[in-house]
Amino acid sequence: MKRTLSLHKTTKKPFILFERKPRSNSSGLGIYYVQFRCENSKSNWTTAKSTGTSNYNEAMMTAWQWYSSGKIPDRVNAKKANNRSFQLETVLCALRDGSFKTEELRKIVEILDSVYGIKGGVIPNTAASMKVKTYMTDFWDFEKSAYLHEKKMSCKEFHKGHIIMMQMVIRKFWIPKFGEREIGSITKKELQEWLWELKDTKFDVGQKTVKMQHLSQSYINRILSAGIQALKYAYENKLISNNCFTGITYLKPNPKQKGILSLEQAEQLFKRDWGHTTSKLANQLAMLTGLRLGEILALKVKDLADDKIFVRHSFSVYDGLKSTKNGKERIVPASTVLIDSLKKQAITNPYGQGDEGYIFWSTTNPDKPFDKKIWGYELRKQLKEMGIDYKDISFHSWRHFFSTHIEPHLKQSDLQKVTGHLTNRMLKHYADHQTETAVSNVSKAVEEILLPLASLAS
Repeated sequence: MKRTLSLHKTTKKPFILFERKPRSNSSGLGIYYVQFRCENSKSNWTTAKSTGTSNYNEAMMTAWQWYSSGKIPDRVNAKKANNRSFQLETVLCALRDGSFKTEELRKIVEILDSVYGIKGGVIPNTAASMKVKTYMTDFWDFEKSAYLHEKKMSCKEFHKGHIIMMQMVIRKFWIPKFGEREIGSITKKELQEWLWELKDTKFDVGQKTVKMQHLSQSYINRILSAGIQALKYAYENKLISNNCFTGITYLKPNPKQKGILSLEQAEQLFKRDWGHTTSKLANQLAMLTGLRLGEILALKVKDLADDKIFVRHSFSVYDGLKSTKNGKERIVPASTVLIDSLKKQAITNPYGQGDEGYIFWSTTNPDKPFDKKIWGYELRKQLKEMGIDYKDISFHSWRHFFSTHIEPHLKQSDLQKVTGHLTNRMLKHYADHQTETAVSNVSKAVEEILLPLASLAS
């Protein structure tokens, strides 16, 4: 049975629509078919194409969409192939019409990703559609970040200095590059290419004047990690479905080598009159103990014993008094002459805080230690006057100096215990009496090798 609908010869419509009743039940609803005018003839028509629906309005819409898009299904002989063609056109029409619900679109995107590896499909008004600049800024915000809150609750929180560094990296690098992009649209290929781009680009690293140079590969890795950490969290918490961070090839770290003075240079250095005695003592302490800068700043009177120093805390501008880098307290051997010098320095503290007073106290604030910048400045000033190249020398260089010149005379385990290069595994392995032995061994090596260089007043 064939009944022509909505066709008038005078209108010359580009197609005709008609209904075909099912053979088994002529009284039921039929399926609407469409025939299109052939381009090269005004009288001939294409073969009938099923719209797949018994609803007239839907069939009419499908026909007009086929016609307007120019994607009229080809004639097929096989019923299966015809059905597949129809199903595809139905899906495409629904996409063009905006008929799919959010959850349906999500499933389509997931299939495209898992089966075909097509990345970057972001559904509007979902978590994945958040702008990078908004999401990553909030991710590293002390107050807004769910990630930082979780770390704090699990007692694994970052130091403020680290977070401030991440905030700067996001602001300086990620936002200019991806700021207006949706977080769910970023692909692994883009990130990998960006890493190579950062490697080949010079940036202004000057403080007072413009100084263009390439970033270190370690720093570039840190740049990438700042944003990838945020994207990984989004993926793990199902905010995005795009795993864009696994399998990225990072750059081989090339940390800047710290200069190390020879034993002879160190001896000459401390025989000099520094003028600024506090800076000289701080540098002597670093040379004889290998203590980190923050650990020296945090030292209080109560941390001094007759022949040892108890390293309990570290100090930073952002965090104030905090735990040591590895979160563990340790004992560092110290000669009596060094301890006496530190106690004399502590006595000059004008704030009268007793055992709670800082050894290297601030001249402006009783609750803070000395300004660390002066120690490095005075060190480089002395080296310059000695004619020594100080370009790669910093206050932290003393830690490398200590390890380099003491290591040949000790077991590695003894040195690690004193310098604080400890892992949880090592802490469980060694007993307390072994720690005492390590301190004693290091003490002997320091007294024999380094103490004569310090020129400490007895």
